[in-house]
Amino acid sequence: ILLLQKQTSAPGEMALIILNKDIFNHQQIIIPDLTRIFDGNKPIYDVSPEYRLDWVNLNFEYNLRPGQIIVLYQK
Repeated sequence: ILLLQKQTSAPGEMALIILNKDIFNHQQIIIPDLTRIFDGNKPIYDVSPEYRLDWVNLNFEYNLRPGQIIVLYQK
């Protein structure tokens, strides 16, 4: 699993990109507290190209599909 954090010059705007580099197997990701990455006072949105989550739990656990990319965004 590859994690990339991207921040813009705009204050408070950021994204976390989660990539399952394994194109053959599922991989589980566990991030116990997304507030260590994002501002806990603003909502976090899933803007992934596929399989978007309706709601992002701050205790983030997900079983990534092979080759799946998740993009979490906060503005």
